[in-house]
Amino acid sequence: MSKKLYIETQGCQMNEYDSARLSDLLQLDADLIRTDDPAEADILLLNTCSIREKAQEKVFSELGRWRKYKDKRPDIMIGVGGCVAAQEGKDLLRRAPFVDLVFGPQTLHRVPEMMRKRRHESQKLPVVDVSFPDIEKFDQLPEPSVQGHKAFVSIMEGCSKYCSFCVVPYTRGEEVSRPFDDVVAEVAHVLSLGVREVTLLGQNVNAYLGHDHEGRHVNFAELLRCLATLPQLGWLRYTTSHPLELSDDLIAVYADIPQLVSQLHLPVQSGSDRVLAAMKRNHDRAYYLNRLQALREVRPDLHV
Repeated sequence: MSKKLYIETQGCQMNEYDSARLSDLLQLDADLIRTDDPAEADILLLNTCSIREKAQEKVFSELGRWRKYKDKRPDIMIGVGGCVAAQEGKDLLRRAPFVDLVFGPQTLHRVPEMMRKRRHESQKLPVVDVSFPDIEKFDQLPEPSVQGHKAFVSIMEGCSKYCSFCVVPYTRGEEVSRPFDDVVAEVAHVLSLGVREVTLLGQNVNAYLGHDHEGRHVNFAELLRCLATLPQLGWLRYTTSHPLELSDDLIAVYADIPQLVSQLHLPVQSGSDRVLAAMKRNHDRAYYLNRLQALREVRPDLHV
């Protein structure tokens, strides 16, 4: 009889994507069946976010509720992944010693092996892996399953901007782009399943710089132009972008590609040059407004 899997996702679209891919992996590798009821699950996984307010408190609060399930059924397995897990590492076990697995955003593909190790380890010790093995997880994940006409596709991980207020470089690592051919193949795959709207994901998505099969680097604007040639694609979005990576080439794409929707998530963070400098955003108010003006010259109906 197949065991049941419950995954709770906190935070951003990247976490939603990671949870969906982890679910695909575990259903294929461990013959698990998804459930929406944590009380009946044999495996409970919490995919965490460290950006939201009081992130750690929300994680331990939820784990406290899950502990009651484990008290009644000691054989169930509880795992914590995502950015809080990456931040806390083994320290998470001090406050929640009943947790079996701790894994980071870059090691979710190792969860099946971590589960097996936890079950068969003679001392039954928790298994922790919050390392940063570049982009290898995408090579280990099965093709994504989708429902409906929308799909997320992750094209890069991490950020190298090191803004003073942000933990992303420390929880997801520095920027690493997926190979160009892999991204195109995944988008083509979800389109073949009936998807018509694709959202490209990355912590700093417009900094994408992948390589193709010939070793040539492909920037974000070039990637968008290529994806727009796929016949089933109706709408194309991306998030989250950085003003510094809003190049003239990328702005020109808005004039040429009707599939690119007239909506852009471009964080302003502050209208004060002093605050922007303190945040280490490396641009000022005038630069941001200049980029907006250039965008609206080619796409007047753009919503930001």
